[in-house]
Amino acid sequence: MVKIVNFEEFFLNTMGGRPCQLNTSIYDGCEYDCGCGERHTFYSYTARILRELPVMKLVLENDCGYCTLVQISGLFSYKFTSKLSACVNSEENISDENPNEELEDYDSLEEEIFDSEENKKTITEPPQGFKVIRKI
Repeated sequence: MVKIVNFEEFFLNTMGGRPCQLNTSIYDGCEYDCGCGERHTFYSYTARILRELPVMKLVLENDCGYCTLVQISGLFSYKFTSKLSACVNSEENISDENPNEELEDYDSLEEEIFDSEENKKTITEPPQGFKVIRKI
């Protein structure tokens, strides 16, 4: 059974690595447990591999909204062992009650910056010593 953790802990445990450079076609058909409770089958042409970690580990993103860390074992017959899993789209992972609040603050700040008379002057007039080649 795979250990389910929150996304922050999952990210800390799977930090580092590199983009996948393995030939993953040899692992087609390997099954692994997911945090959603189902067993998924790995296929190289449909798998979303987020990164490759040392000692034959892969971080996989599934359609069900979970990321899973799998350990690859075997020499001629391969087996995936699920180590960790975390829900990517969980409400637990959203720290703010209103995720659009930051965007609203940014929009209002942007309006303040671009609507002020001082900035209109600096935006439309070239700095001293520069020649205007073409006005837009």
